[in-house]
Amino acid sequence: MKKVLLLVCLIGMGLLLPTAQANSSVVHPIVHRIVDVILDGPILDVTSDASTGTLTQVKVRNKKTNEVVLIQECSGYSATVDVSGLPSGTYQVKVFTTLTTYIEEFSW
Repeated sequence: MKKVLLLVCLIGMGLLLPTAQANSSVVHPIVHRIVDVILDGPILDVTSDASTGTLTQVKVRNKKTNEVVLIQECSGYSATVDVSGLPSGTYQVKVFTTLTTYIEEFSW
C-alpha cells in the first residue's frame, strides 16, 4: 500500500512540473585542442590546428640537466625542428601556440 501511495505521489508531482521545450538555434561546437609532436628520424614534426592557434615557439630541454638546448621560433600550423645536433638522451619539447602550450617527451 505504501509503494502504491508513493508511486501516485511521484506521478502527481511529475504532472505538476511545468513542461518546457528547448528551442535553440545556437550551435555550440565541441572544441578539441590538438598539438602534435612526432619524431621522424632527427626531425621533430610539430603541428597544430585552428582550435589551438598558430605555432609561435618550440623549446627543447634536456630532461637530465633541465637545460634548454634548442629554441626555434615558428609561425603557421606546422614546423620542423632538426634535433640531429643533440647528443643522445631524453628531452622535453614544449610547444607554444597562440592559444595553448603543449609538453611532450622524446628520446634521441
